[in-house]
Amino acid sequence: MYMWRRLTLWMLAACMVVAVKAKDRTDEDFFVRAECRNSDVIVGDSCLVVFRLYSRYPVQRVEKAESPKVKGCRVRSVPVRRATQRVRLDGTVYYAVPWQAYYIVPEKVGDYKIPECKYEVVLSRGIPSQDPFERFWGRMERYEALERSAKSGTLTVTAKKNPPRSTEEMLRSGAKVF
Repeated sequence: MYMWRRLTLWMLAACMVVAVKAKDRTDEDFFVRAECRNSDVIVGDSCLVVFRLYSRYPVQRVEKAESPKVKGCRVRSVPVRRATQRVRLDGTVYYAVPWQAYYIVPEKVGDYKIPECKYEVVLSRGIPSQDPFERFWGRMERYEALERSAKSGTLTVTAKKNPPRSTEEMLRSGAKVF
């Protein structure tokens, strides 16, 4: 009797763990990040913002998002080499593709928010075969298409005043020159 109870509890715990892991996998199939190396820029200088797609499966098709419109900044599109890389984030391997890149040039001092961009993709996931010898005999693996969508987070760029460039400008502003 005691052994059956123990076995039943163990099986229930195993089912719960499997259900939790399956739920986590579907949530992390696809996400987008907006990346900027230098978020503090001087007025008139540019910062490169790259929208990078991360997915657990190869990307088959992407619905292109609109270019971000930032009030008080000039936005210019940059051609991107869309080379897929394999990246490990938090112990999980993802396909990473830089999809869009923009130069953002602030025209005045202040904080500027780059709005989120929405991407809709079709991922290609392999279906495991029931026959263990299928690959050995040269049969092609079957794939299924997964449709996913995600939004990148907002990004903040801070524009600072241009520092004085010459000794005369520094003296005019009241600074001491040694």
